[in-house]
Amino acid sequence: MQNLITALVLAILITAFALLNSEPVSISFFFKEFTGVPLSLVILVSVLFGVILAGALALIDRTKLKGQINDLMGKAKQPASEKPKEEKEKSIVEEVKEQEEKNA
Repeated sequence: MQNLITALVLAILITAFALLNSEPVSISFFFKEFTGVPLSLVILVSVLFGVILAGALALIDRTKLKGQINDLMGKAKQPASEKPKEEKEKSIVEEVKEQEEKNA
């Protein structure tokens, strides 16, 4: 609930800032120039792209972490008799460190 309130407060602040800055501006985007675009639109579109990019990166990171958790849970569920002797001696901390080194 606290995250929702924080998000709403930030949304209100960004909207207020954008509405207070409504004068037209020129934007050069690669080889195209846009003139007379309201600054508020530029601000809101920039924030929207930032939120989408951050969400996509967080989703990718979360997917990687879920894969690591599933791998480690699968190894933890194996009976000791099925594990090679070397793996029997490894602790779960060592397993996590190896996974982090592989992903780095």
